[in-house]
Order: sequence, then structure tokens, then C-alpha cells
Amino acid sequence: YNTTMNADELKELALSGETTRVQFKEVYTTELKMAREMVAFANTHGGDILFGVRDRTGELCGLTYKQLQDFEQALANTANENVKPAIFIETEVVRCDDKHFLVCHIKNGLNKPYKTNNGEIWVKQGADKRRVTENSEILQLFQESGSFQAEEMAIHETSMNDVEMLLLRDYFRKVYGKEVDEFSMPIENLLNSLHILSPKGEITRAGLMFFGKNPQQHEPSFKIKAVAFVGNSIGGTEYIDSRDISGTVPAMHRDGMAFFNRFFTILRTDRISTVQVSLKCRRSYWKSCCKRDNG
Repeated sequence: YNTTMNADELKELALSGETTRVQFKEVYTTELKMAREMVAFANTHGGDILFGVRDRTGELCGLTYKQLQDFEQALANTANENVKPAIFIETEVVRCDDKHFLVCHIKNGLNKPYKTNNGEIWVKQGADKRRVTENSEILQLFQESGSFQAEEMAIHETSMNDVEMLLLRDYFRKVYGKEVDEFSMPIENLLNSLHILSPKGEITRAGLMFFGKNPQQHEPSFKIKAVAFVGNSIGGTEYIDSRDISGTVPAMHRDGMAFFNRFFTILRTDRISTVQVSLKCRRSYWKSCCKRDNG
């Protein structure tokens, strides 16, 4: 992350206007307002706040020596005391056209979600910012930081009874070459170590989608909606067939591929081209089925 800026770069940023990664501030305002800006940058992709540049117009106003000192100290205090968890910022003074400007560099955070002292969570949206209140978005921030994995989330009101033992036994035979009962630990502890069950004995999302008796009973949105139309255009209107494909991930993959192969038509007769097109389409299907980001 480049934290060195010269006069030409500062001018270019001022002329280009505010963006997701660049914010203008003529002066430091209040701790709360600055904390919100820092939180938004840390929760998104990081960015720079340019002090001494007029908001919206980008006019280069500059700062006095006292303002430079006061603002730098205030920024450090805000980052340490008004952002939770505290963030590390870098500041530098840039001289341009005999005026001085303070640049505050904020990196993309590693411990998301960041919030203000009063619990507000903000993210950047274009040149502005917006407050995050939806649980799904908060979980997404946790997942980005690596501190939360959606597939390990426990499904409430489930238990070991929701695990299909035939699928589980088949998995252990194929992967470990032995029966579940041959491991020297209780089956609940074994499944917990593999993140199939949570520490409280509830089945996890991953466990449900691979070994659940009826996954869609608990996660109804986890299904494939397959639709076939005539032709190669996404805007086609000549409907052929459709199907909701449910079950575990392996079962949905099998049934989805069967639906795909049933209606897959190659227009070209060249055998090599046929294989290449077919593999490309299948890879796209596999990627959509295995998309991990399901928070």
C-alpha cells in the first residue's frame, strides 16, 4: 500500500474528485465524524483523506502549521480511541503550490467489522458512505476478515439426528478407508472436529449441505433453479423446461449436470470445438455450485 504522495499526485486527486478511496476535508471536524470516515474506509478497501482540500469542489485551500499539528494529533486519537478495534493510520504532509496539506492513509482492515464507539458500522458506497445494519452484511464483513466462516455456522434446532448416516459412512470409507465406528473417539466429537457438528451438537451449514437428511427444510434457498430455453441468447423466450433441484450438494451437482446434459446442444460439428465449449460451460456450472461465499 503506497503511502507516499507528491504534489502532482495530490493535484490529480483533487481534480478527479472524491471516490470510494479518496475523501476531501477542508478541516478536521469532530471525532465522531472522522471515526465514521475511518470505519468506512477500513471496512471497504482502504483509502486516503486529504485535509486542506475543499469538499466536493476539490479546491486546494491548504492548512496552517498549527492546523497540521492539531489535525494529526486528533486523527491519531480518533483512530485509537473512537474506532473499535483500533486501526493503524499513516499521515504525511504534502507541499503543493506553496501550501501544505495533510494526507491520512487508511488501509483495508484485517479485523472487520470496524465500528465507532457507539457501535455504528459504516462502509463506503461510491464517494459517500452508508451505515450497515443488516445481519447478512455484518456477517459478510466478518467473513472477509476470516474471523467467521459461513459454512461453519450452526443451524438452530438441529442435532445429530439430522445427519444422514449412510452418506456419512460412505464419505468415511472413501476418504479415510475405515468405518466411522473405528475411530477412537465418540462420533459427536469426531464430527465436531470436522466442523460437521458445532460444539453445541447442532449441524453446521457445511454438514447440512453435504450430509443432511433434508437440507432444504432448514435452508430453503439452497437449491438450483434450472431453466432451459431454445437458442444461445440469455434473452431467449422459447421455453423448454425447468426444474428446482434440491438435496445435498453432491446430489444437486449430479442432478444439475443431468439437466444440463439433457439440453446441451452444440451448434458446431468440429469435435475439438465441441469438447472445448462443453468443458467451458461445465466449468461455469461447477463454479456456481461450489461458490463458497454464502454468508
